Amino acid sequence: MDIITYNVRTLSKSEHLSALENCLKKYKNYVVGISEVRRMGKNRIESKSKNSVLYYFGKTKGLYGVGFLVPKTLDNNVLDFRGYTDRVAVLKLSITDEKSLMIIQVYAPTSKHSESEVSKFYDTLTQAYEENHSTFNIVMGDFNAKIGENINSYSENRDVLGPYGLGERNKRGDKLIQFANRQNLSIMNSFFYKKPQYRWTWKSNVRRYNTKNEIDYILCCNNSKHLLKKFRIITNMKFSSDHRPVHGQFSLGKIKKKNEPNFFV
Repeated sequence: MDIITYNVRTLSKSEHLSALENCLKKYKNYVVGISEVRRMGKNRIESKSKNSVLYYFGKTKGLYGVGFLVPKTLDNNVLDFRGYTDRVAVLKLSITDEKSLMIIQVYAPTSKHSESEVSKFYDTLTQAYEENHSTFNIVMGDFNAKIGENINSYSENRDVLGPYGLGERNKRGDKLIQFANRQNLSIMNSFFYKKPQYRWTWKSNVRRYNTKNEIDYILCCNNSKHLLKKFRIITNMKFSSDHRPVHGQFSLGKIKKKNEPNFFV
């Protein structure tokens, strides 16, 4: 299954959704976690093409919002969709009769927000993770955090962090690592070697600064990280965003597709 996380900057209009769907044509069994959906309420809507379904949750008009884009062929496998805040949402999918997949999509507060807001975000994320455990568990999204190259602490955090990163760690990066450590999660970006130009996930719109950072991540349980067979930053996504998508291909076994829907918003 192709698992992608992407800060799209907005999906407020139907043409934005159509453009994103068009970018994903080459993927079949995919789930895309989306940050900054910028739609109000909790809802499930089909795209105009009827090839995919958007689940989203938002509480702030014109801002924030998180959700998931699921191909129509997997829509009946959706067991649950739950929005905790417009920064944290959970999707649960049936893989087989006995196995399920939980994905949490996040949009963490930016550097403009206070430390108390960041702490509240991680409290909510912890609650969502602990309440929705499944056979396979993934946490991903725009964490607005830099974990850095991990030169000094690799030996201390070997399950959480691999040897590869980009730039210098900041305080928000420490918070992400602490969360991952408490929940026995691995930050998978750091376990795959890529040249610096293929690592960054966000680029500043201010040209004179030319700032590029790795702030979008995919995390999974320590004991199931071997299921991630391919990992990359998608560098050629033709969509209007200052972020680049993070893509992981997970080997979860054959998915038993359902004929009847499991869940309705």
